[in-house]
Parts: sequence; structure tokens; C-alpha cells
Amino acid sequence: MTIKIIGRWDDKVRKVGSNVWTPGLNGEFAWGYNQIQNTFAELLAAWCRMESGYDRIGFMGIGSGLVGWDATPPAQPYATATLTTEYFRKTIPQVDIVFIDKTTNIPTGGTVSSKIEITVTLASADANGTMREFGLFGGTATSALDSGEMINWIIHSRIVKDVSLEIQRKVRLEFQTL
Repeated sequence: MTIKIIGRWDDKVRKVGSNVWTPGLNGEFAWGYNQIQNTFAELLAAWCRMESGYDRIGFMGIGSGLVGWDATPPAQPYATATLTTEYFRKTIPQVDIVFIDKTTNIPTGGTVSSKIEITVTLASADANGTMREFGLFGGTATSALDSGEMINWIIHSRIVKDVSLEIQRKVRLEFQTL
């Protein structure tokens, strides 16, 4: 048996004061794939052993990446353990991590499944600046930039976020057995 982890992500945006969420800013396609990093395997092993000091996925890091990525996004090495230029970190409350049905993608109401969805809302005051990358962090992660074990790494088209904009970012992790 082989275990495979598939990561996907999706952004919705809205102007401050609006109640309407719309698809991502830069024409990003819905539910794009993201890369699972090698450090996630180490983190899973620590969780299985209930290793002291290794907490759940608890943070999303946002980075500005590099200007050159606007023309040519880089190959993403699986061994990378931090964002290239993290400048903001958002705490993920446990209630914002839900089990979802692997077929319907509807929350299970707490029934354990092999697929989770993590929702992070970047409010008007959060992560203002140029965004090109983000990742989820757990294990020894804290609110300090570049801390902990990186679960996944997403490089996307440049987004210039300011106080007039809110972003709802969802990340799904699906654990499959083959």
C-alpha cells in the first residue's frame, strides 16, 4: 500500500464593506494544486509518536517571494523548509480546520475523514504588501516567522494586497491509500 497526500488551494476575495466573495484576483484557477513538502513526513511521524512539542497545523505564512517569479515561477524543491521571504504569519484556530467528505467536499460535521479543509481569512489589516507564496506550518511552529515545519508550499501570481481587500484562502489536504 502507498499513501499519497494531495494538496489543493483556492482564493476568494472581497472589497472591504462588501458581503460578496468572488474568485481570486489574478484569474487563478479554482482549486489549484500545491506542493507537499518533505518536512510534512517528519511531522506526521512526530504526531504518530505523540512527540512532545509537536503541535497540529497552526499557522499560515505569507511571503513576497522574489520579483523574478513574476516572469518565471521557480521549480519548488521538496526539501525547502521555509518560505523564501515570509513577512506575515496568521494563526489558524482549530475550528477553522474541518473534516470534509472526500467525494462531496462538504464538511462532515466532525466525523473523521481522510480529507481536511483549512480556511484562513486575511482581513483588511493582514498581510498587506506583495504576496507570491504561502504555506501551512505546524509541529514546532509559533507566531515567529520561519518557525516550525512547513506542510506545503504554494507559489502563485503576484497579489498586491492593501487595506481595501480581504482574502479567504482555503487549503485542502487529502490523504489517499493506493
